[in-house]
Amino acid sequence: MEGPTAVALLSGLLAPCLLMVAHGSPARAELAKSVLPVHLHVPFVAPPFTSEGVVGLAYELYLSSLRDVELVLEEVEVFAPEDPSRSLFTLAGADLLKCLLRPGRSSESGSPEVLRGGEFAVVPLWVRLGAGLPAPESLAHRATFRLVRSDGSEQEYTVEGGTVRVPPRDRIVLAPPLPAGRWLMANGPSMLGDHRLFLHALDGTASNTQRFASDWMLLGPDGCLVRGDPRENEDWYAHGVPVLAVADAVVVHIADGLPENVPLSDERAVPNKRDTMTGNCVVLQLTDDRFAFYGHLQPGSLLVRVGDRVHAGQELARIGNSGNSDAPHLHFHVANGPDPLSGEGVPFAFTSFVLLDALDVPSWERMLEGAVAWEQPADRRPVLRANEMPLGESIVEFR
Repeated sequence: MEGPTAVALLSGLLAPCLLMVAHGSPARAELAKSVLPVHLHVPFVAPPFTSEGVVGLAYELYLSSLRDVELVLEEVEVFAPEDPSRSLFTLAGADLLKCLLRPGRSSESGSPEVLRGGEFAVVPLWVRLGAGLPAPESLAHRATFRLVRSDGSEQEYTVEGGTVRVPPRDRIVLAPPLPAGRWLMANGPSMLGDHRLFLHALDGTASNTQRFASDWMLLGPDGCLVRGDPRENEDWYAHGVPVLAVADAVVVHIADGLPENVPLSDERAVPNKRDTMTGNCVVLQLTDDRFAFYGHLQPGSLLVRVGDRVHAGQELARIGNSGNSDAPHLHFHVANGPDPLSGEGVPFAFTSFVLLDALDVPSWERMLEGAVAWEQPADRRPVLRANEMPLGESIVEFR
C-alpha cells in the first residue's frame, strides 16, 4: 500500500494510541501500545560510570522508520520501565539537533530531524543521575514524532520501546597511562565530544569503540603545549614522553613503523586506512573482555611485543604523532574487544587525579594553535578525584 492511502490508514490506526499516550496515563509496568511504524533499538549499553560523585550512562538509541511516511522527531525521553512517569533524561529542540546523527545521509537531504521511510537516526544519550542515586536495572525510551500527512496536516504521536537492561558496574580502576605532570585531556568523554559521536562499522558490525576515549597532551612549565616551532614534533612537550601500563596485563596487539606527521598539517604521512588510522599502537588485555588502547605512538619506541606480560606503571612506548593525528598526543580508550577500531567503548576509572580546570573546545583549540597558554583560574581550586573517570575537556594533573 502506498501514497495517501497508506498515510490515511496509518493515521486511523494511530488515533486511539495517540489519545492514550498524549493525554497521559497512570504509572504502569508495561510500555504504552503504539502502531507507529518506528523501531526503537539499543544495541549496547555500557556499564555505569562515576564522575564528580554522580553515576552516568552513555549509549546510543537507534530509530528506524519502516513505512513510507514522513515523521519529524521532536523529543526523546529516557525512563525506567518500573516507573514510566519519572523522566531520567530528555532531549528536545536545539539540544536534540546538536547530537542527532544521520549516518549515510547527506546534508542536502533536508532537516536531520525528518525521518522518512527506510531511514534511520541515532541519538547518543548521556544520562546523569541525581547525586547519590544508583543506576536503574533497565531503561526504556519515549520518542515523540509529528506525522506529516500528504495534505500537509500534522499530528503528534508517541512511541515507547528500546527497553534494555543496564549491566552491572565494571569497577575497572586503572593507574594513569602517563607520568606525573599537567595534561590537557581533549575530546574526553562527554555528550557531544568528537570521540563520543564517532560511529562506524567493521566486519559487518556497527559499534562505538571510542565512546569514552580521550586525547592527552602535556603542558610545559609555561602552560603551553609547544615550545619553539609548532611544525616540529620534537618541540611539543608531549612528544617522546613515556606511556605507561595502566594495570598488570598482557600485550595482545601492537603496530610499529608508521612515520610521523607534520604537526598541524592537513596531510598525513601515510593514507588513512584501517591499519594506519590509529598509528603505532599498543593494546593491553586487562580482563577477559576489557582492553586498553594506546594510539599515535612514536615509531621505534615500542618496548613490548605481543604476548608480553606487563605490570602497572611499566613503560610501553613513547608519545608520537602517527596515524590520524594532528599533533603529538596519546589517544587512550578502553573497549570490550582487542581490535583498535571495533568493539564497544566502556568506561573506566583512574585511581586518582587532580582536576585543575574544565575547558571548552575553542579554548584548547587555541592552545593547540599556540595562541594561548593555560593558567590556573583564580576562582577554581584543584580538586583531588579518586576512582573516577575524568570527563570532557579538562586540565588534569597526575602525581
